[in-house]
Amino acid sequence: MRSQAFILVCMVVFGVVGTCHGEFLPVEETVGCREFPRHWLIFLPLSLTSPPLSKTLLTKALMCKTWWSYQAGGHTIGVGHCNAFSNRLYNFTGNGDQDPSLNATYATFLKTQCQSLSDNTTFVVMDPGSGITFDNNYYVTLKQNKGLFQSDAALLTNKSSRDVVDKLLDSKEFFKEFAKSMEKMGAIGVLTGNAGEIRKKCYVVN
Repeated sequence: MRSQAFILVCMVVFGVVGTCHGEFLPVEETVGCREFPRHWLIFLPLSLTSPPLSKTLLTKALMCKTWWSYQAGGHTIGVGHCNAFSNRLYNFTGNGDQDPSLNATYATFLKTQCQSLSDNTTFVVMDPGSGITFDNNYYVTLKQNKGLFQSDAALLTNKSSRDVVDKLLDSKEFFKEFAKSMEKMGAIGVLTGNAGEIRKKCYVVN
């Protein structure tokens, strides 16, 4: 049985992709838990708040840089709060410096939006120029050293992940591989037999 928290996250992702003009992402029929209806639509109201992913799930996902290269494409839509990346602007090594790997023009723009390390309310789009459309533009801007987070920039520091970034500059490859990576993520920590439970309400333990 797959984590119901993950199922919700997955379904919200696919719903958002459709809403943000992305291509339809095919999902294997087994997505869900043991009693998950086969006819269930993969689109949920966008007002749903997805539960946080477990530490174990994230740890296992980040063990594979190639996999993360595909997952990171989700940063093509949405926003990032200043306090999640402002250290790259104002205190990268603890000496009041800027991350040298960050595009200088982009950094100057970010500083006009995030004016201090203590700003935890302002936010900016994660994919400049394409923040509300689900496409592969994230990888285009990443190649220009405009990845917002340090985890984005890290994809260019390793040959295997750089190769994936180059591959995903092709939009067809991106849509195909992003869908595959979501399916693989769904296979993490699958419960079988009597392990776990099928919750009557996804947000409350039975």
